[in-house]
Amino acid sequence: ESIREEQVKLARNADVFFINGLSLDEEIAKKLKGAAGSKKWNLVELGEAIDPKLLLKGECHHDHDAKGKEHDHDHGTDPHVWLCPKRAKSLVEAIAAEMKKVDAANAAKYAERGKEYLAKLDALIAVGQAKLAHKTEKSIISFHDSFQYFAETFGIKIADVIEVDPGVEPSEGKMNEIVEKCLKEKVRVIAVEPQFPSRNGAKAILQRLKAKGLDAEFVELDPMETCEPGELTPEFYIKKSTENLDHLAKVLK
Repeated sequence: ESIREEQVKLARNADVFFINGLSLDEEIAKKLKGAAGSKKWNLVELGEAIDPKLLLKGECHHDHDAKGKEHDHDHGTDPHVWLCPKRAKSLVEAIAAEMKKVDAANAAKYAERGKEYLAKLDALIAVGQAKLAHKTEKSIISFHDSFQYFAETFGIKIADVIEVDPGVEPSEGKMNEIVEKCLKEKVRVIAVEPQFPSRNGAKAILQRLKAKGLDAEFVELDPMETCEPGELTPEFYIKKSTENLDHLAKVLK
């Protein structure tokens, strides 16, 4: 992953650098620290704040090549913990604790703001669960293997994943496998991501399901892995999470 100059400038002035960790962004953090020449910042891997018992394994799916041969994909620990508001509470607590150390004079303010945000996350969980509680449909197809934690929190099942390896379109065998599973289990909702609006694999699967008579449709779910700098406001996480839940509530029957 390339580093932008504006990121380097920010890094040069940083006292603390928060990353997700869990084998997701450690390498880019090292590159950024090296490029910035920063020796003073403290690197905090927020994923370490989560009880290991609450970490899920990355789904090990089976993809098939053109000859039908299976390939296993072991993703280790699923790093997408921020998509689960329950686990995000641990991340908030870790951020508040670190900021108290960095800026001890304002420790009380960090504690207060942390408490306020935890309450917002509790409200998000309650509202989201209520929106989906009465849906008879509970299974969806995910674009990437990124919504396990989110699904667990809100009572949704990820039936399968289109791109087992991010950026790699599914093989013909994998697409056939997903189509067969959807037809068998009556899974008609396919999650796509705004960052990848024109992936051919997802479109092909949707078309095949429609051709087989299944009322399949897309739902846009944002994994919040990237965004434009101007979008990253204090309201970003709650706003995007709420949009994801609203999108699901609208399409699930």
